[in-house]
Amino acid sequence: MSDNQKQKISKFHRPSSFPSRHINTNILLNMADSDVLPDLAALSTSLEASVSNLEDIVAPLLSEPFESHLGPLPPLDRAKLEIVTAFAINTLVHGVCRRSGRGLE
Repeated sequence: MSDNQKQKISKFHRPSSFPSRHINTNILLNMADSDVLPDLAALSTSLEASVSNLEDIVAPLLSEPFESHLGPLPPLDRAKLEIVTAFAINTLVHGVCRRSGRGLE
C-alpha cells in the first residue's frame, strides 16, 4: 500500500454510530479512479451487469399488477408465491438497512 493510500485511510474516520460489524465503503469514494484495485473494479462491473440482467428479468413481472400473476394459480401455489414474495421483499429491505448502517432492532 502506498504512502498516499495510507494517508487517505488515516484521514478516514468511521462515525461512532456505525457498529463495528458493518464495513464502511465510503473510503473508496475518496480515492481517485487510479487507486481502485483492478479486482474491485472488475467486481463492480460484474455487479452492475448482474443488476442490469435482474432488471431485465423482473421487468415483465412488474409490468402487470401482482394479482394478475396470482389469478390462474391453484390456492396452494398462490399462497406459496405470496409467502416467497413477502420473504424476498423482507430480505431486500433488511439488506438495504444493513448496508446503510441502520440497526434493525
